[in-house]
Amino acid sequence: SDGALRDAESILDQLVAFSKGNVTLEDVVSMLGQVETQTLFELTDAIVRKDPGRALTLVNNLIDQGKDTAVLLQDLIEHFRNLMVAKVAQADAGLIDLPQELCVRLAGQAAGLSMEEIFGAFNAFVSAQDLAKRLESARIPIEITLVKLCAGTRASDSLKPAAMQARTPVAPARPAVQTVRPITGAQRPQAPVVQRPAAKPMPASEPGEKKPQPPPAAGLQQHGTAASQPDSRQTAVAEAALLSREPAVTVSLDAIKESWHEVVQNMSKVKIFMANYLKEGMPSKIQNSLLYVTFHKNHSLYKETLEKKENREMVEKAIAETLHEPLKVHFVLSQEEKAHDGAVDHPVVQSALDMFNARLIREG
Repeated sequence: SDGALRDAESILDQLVAFSKGNVTLEDVVSMLGQVETQTLFELTDAIVRKDPGRALTLVNNLIDQGKDTAVLLQDLIEHFRNLMVAKVAQADAGLIDLPQELCVRLAGQAAGLSMEEIFGAFNAFVSAQDLAKRLESARIPIEITLVKLCAGTRASDSLKPAAMQARTPVAPARPAVQTVRPITGAQRPQAPVVQRPAAKPMPASEPGEKKPQPPPAAGLQQHGTAASQPDSRQTAVAEAALLSREPAVTVSLDAIKESWHEVVQNMSKVKIFMANYLKEGMPSKIQNSLLYVTFHKNHSLYKETLEKKENREMVEKAIAETLHEPLKVHFVLSQEEKAHDGAVDHPVVQSALDMFNARLIREG
C-alpha cells in the first residue's frame, strides 16, 4: 500500500476473502502480483553459477504464473540494491526493509559477488527497464540481460543502441617519426642573393609648401566619429527602405491634415488610448506613400507605443479606411516641447472626452 492506511485495510479485506480467513505469505504475494523473494535468490544464484538455462526457466515459470515482467524487473533492481547494502553494511536490518533472516541470507549471497559484479547487474537491469518502456513486453529485455550476465558480458553495453556504442572514442594514430640528419657546412645550400633596387630619394619640398596629408580613416569625422549620431543614420536607412518599395499616392498633405480628425475617430472605435496618442501627432510630410507623423519632444512615450508593429498596423488601417489610400506611417519626434495645460493633457481626461464626445468648457 506504500504507506497508505486505507489502501492497506482494503488489501487486507481482499486477502481475508481470498484466503478464507487464513492469510499466508504466498497468498499476499500471489494477490499483489509480486515475485517471491525465493525466486529472486534463485535467479541471482543462476547468474553466479553462469547458468543461463536455469535463469530462462525461472522467468518462463513466472510468466506462466501470470507475473508481471515489469514488476520482475523492478524487484531484481531492488534485490541487487539490497545485495550492495548487505555487503557494505554487514546485513544491517535497519538499512534493508526485510526480516533479519532474509538480511542474513542476502549477506551470504553478496559474499559470492564482488561490488563490480553487483553494480554491473544493477546497471544492466536498469538499462533493461529503460528498453522495456519502448517495447510492448519486458520479457525480451529481461531474458537478454540474464543471458549476458550469465555469460559474463556487461549487459548494459549490449542493450545500448548502436549509435551510442559508436561514440566510443578511438585514439588517433600517431604520425610516424622520421629521423632528420644534420646538414654539414659543405652540404648546406647557399641562399640566393636578391638585389633590391635602390630607394628613390624623396624630392625636397619648397619653402612654404604644405605636405599632403593622408585621408582620414573610414568612419571618422573632423569633429568626432560617425557613430556619434547612430539614431539619425538608422532613421535615414529605415526611411530609404520604406520609400524604395512603396508606390506614390495621389492624396496631398493638406487633405490628410483636414481628415486627421476622422482618422482619430476611426482609431477610437478600435482602441481609445491609441486614438488619444494619435491625436497628439500631426502629419508633417508625405513622400511617395510614406506619411510622417510628428510628435512633440515630451510625447516620446506616445511615439514609442504607436511604433509597435501591431499598433502601427492598426493606425495604417484607420488611415486607409478614412483616406482610401494605402499609406505607411513613420513616427518622428520634433525638437519642440508642448506646453502642459494641467489636467487637460492627462490621458484619463482625454479618454473621458472622447468616450462621451464632449468638450471642455473653461470658466472665466
